[in-house]
Amino acid sequence: MLEKLTPVRVQPTFEGIAGRVTPRGQRVAAATVQRVRATLRTALNTAVRERLLPSNPANGLRLEGGQNARPVVWTEQAVADWRSSGVRPAVAVWTVEQTRAFLDQVSQDRLYDCFTWR
Repeated sequence: MLEKLTPVRVQPTFEGIAGRVTPRGQRVAAATVQRVRATLRTALNTAVRERLLPSNPANGLRLEGGQNARPVVWTEQAVADWRSSGVRPAVAVWTVEQTRAFLDQVSQDRLYDCFTWR
C-alpha cells in the first residue's frame, strides 16, 4: 500500500487540511500544515530507510509558507484592542512591570523556580 503514495496523491490531502476551518472560524495556519508535513516526512523517512519506499513522497509537496507570528507587547492598548475585537495576538509578551508583578505573586509557589532562570 505504501508504494501507492506519491506527491501527486498526497498533495490533495494537504490542500484539504489547509482549507479546513478551525473551531474559531479561521483557516488552519500554514505553520500547522508545515508541522503535519514534518511529522509525515519523519514517518515516511523511516519507510525509506527500511526500503519500504524508494523515496519520500512528502518531500515533493507544494505548501504555503508559514509566517512567524510577530510578538506584541501586552500593553494597556493591546489589552483594550483584544477586549474590543476578541482577537488575541498569537504571541503576546508581558512588559517588565507585568513580569515583576507575576513573579511577586507566585514567589511563594512551590513551582516558583520553574518561572525563573536561575
